[in-house]
Amino acid sequence: MRQVPIAWILVVVGAASCAAQEAVPAGAEGIQPPPEAVARLAAACDSGRADACAKVGNDYFFGQGAVPQDQARAIAYFEKACALDGGAGCCFLGRAYGRGEGVAKDPARSAEYYQKACAAGVVGACNSLGFLYHDGSGVPKDVARAAELWRGSCRAKCREACDCETLEKCRWESAAGCYFLGNAHAKGEGAPVDPARALELFERGCEAKIANACFEAGAAYSAGKGVRPNKKRARSYFMKACDQGHSAGCAFGIAGL
Repeated sequence: MRQVPIAWILVVVGAASCAAQEAVPAGAEGIQPPPEAVARLAAACDSGRADACAKVGNDYFFGQGAVPQDQARAIAYFEKACALDGGAGCCFLGRAYGRGEGVAKDPARSAEYYQKACAAGVVGACNSLGFLYHDGSGVPKDVARAAELWRGSCRAKCREACDCETLEKCRWESAAGCYFLGNAHAKGEGAPVDPARALELFERGCEAKIANACFEAGAAYSAGKGVRPNKKRARSYFMKACDQGHSAGCAFGIAGL
């Protein structure tokens, strides 16, 4: 039986991060807000509604709907949202400083804002902060702290998603935390080596259609890591990964490895 790799880490720092909603063309997933709607949100922001500040900031950040792209103005709205409740606005700022979008790239400030958002219950911020600790970016490298953050995400009771709109994203972020924690247990990075626990976490991530999690579950069943080898189940998980666009999952699934 061919051995397969246990951990294929997502290739972006904070892949389950606090990514804002990208601009959606009118008629695709919804109609863009008219100018008066943006004005109402801005007024609500001025009255102290953090969610309105974050949404207006998101519109300006991407030049979405009736407003031109103005990332500097977006950052100002995110800062106000962050000061009001420490949630999504801080999460957006963590993303901006982490990527150098609208501000100079500053990993330390990114970590600071992600910490505030994570403390406020934004699950994606906790995942992103975990990657900063895992990589030692903006904070001292601490894989145990990274695993702790992902464990918290995995156990999260979703209250708020970083896109400020649906709980679906929050639940996906929680499942992503399970996947990241599974990698920690598979590799012994900040968590005890425990193949059975890793497999359990990969399966939870796969339930949320996280392609890498499905692939890792398939790899575990194929190689007998934490479970008795089971080619049928391995192929099932590989094909689930394939369905999500995972090329290696397709290759392994079709080959029946």
